[in-house]
Amino acid sequence: MKSLVLLALLTLLPLCSEAAGPFQATGFKTGEVTDTTAIIWTRLTRNEKRNPADGPMVTIDVKGKRDRNNTGVVGVTYPDGVTVADIRNAVPGTPGCVQIRYRIAGSDADWTETGWEPVDKKRDYVRHFQLTGLKPDSRYEVRVLSRKCPTSLRGQTITGSFRTAPAKDQASKVVFTVSTGQAYRDIDHDDGYYIYPSMRKLDPSFFVHTGDIVYYDQLGKTLELARYHWQRTYSLPTNVDFHNHVASYFIKDDHDTWQNDCWPSMKNKKMFEFTFKQGLALFHEQVPMSKPTYRTRRWGKDLQIWLVEGRDYRSPNNMRDSEGKSIWGAEQRAWFKGGVLGSDG
Repeated sequence: MKSLVLLALLTLLPLCSEAAGPFQATGFKTGEVTDTTAIIWTRLTRNEKRNPADGPMVTIDVKGKRDRNNTGVVGVTYPDGVTVADIRNAVPGTPGCVQIRYRIAGSDADWTETGWEPVDKKRDYVRHFQLTGLKPDSRYEVRVLSRKCPTSLRGQTITGSFRTAPAKDQASKVVFTVSTGQAYRDIDHDDGYYIYPSMRKLDPSFFVHTGDIVYYDQLGKTLELARYHWQRTYSLPTNVDFHNHVASYFIKDDHDTWQNDCWPSMKNKKMFEFTFKQGLALFHEQVPMSKPTYRTRRWGKDLQIWLVEGRDYRSPNNMRDSEGKSIWGAEQRAWFKGGVLGSDG
């Protein structure tokens, strides 16, 4: 009888563990895919789902007349007893460890496993994994496992897939999709945005988001509130499902760097405690990408794409027009010219 009871408990343990978390309500993202490598972004969450849409919300305190962009911000007020983890649509993170398992889809091969790695509390409970030694032009299935650390109690496991690029000399059909300007107020689907399931039906090889992925301007007045923008956007079911199955390349623009029409030396009080420098670091935290932020990727014999950086090296907009005024900076401009001229894609 004791053996039967023990067996029953062991059988139920994974279910009990997952019910207690950690969870992965923001899914995972695969980025910077080449013919042999990829980066997988993961994040652990306290709860299985995002906070309710009718929850409490912060108030932005403005000195003088309030305008659309809150230019004279003097503070952020939370309702009594409320933190950023409690506001509507937030997805608070949680400590724990994650592991990636992957193999070519449809095969009977053993799973390749990463080590169990802790998420980073100082970086929104995120962990990035660099995968190497992949086979070109192949679809990989992925499992992202979670557990509490240092115990081995398992949390939620989520699954998905991505495709690697063909080798440079390999002719292959390539279908890709591109989007920009993803304002939260433009949600048009009960679960997020119609564009994501529509793109998924095309079975794209990869996806490019060309910037303004989130819009910090009106609400992102602290680092915590800036992170909140990513949490609420990438816990939308349409976004989670798409990114769990399609590899992406991300480019940042002004609104997902800091504020409208911004440049590195720009100064004003519009963004309160959130800084341009924090915005640069936050983008690397929240998407799977490499450095530098301008780069080129090859998809087989016939396609090469260039992903450029329009904020990091930008001259002030109000600088007098001259030969030295630049959006890309001299180094990036030279890299782009040389790359395009030398490409056989």
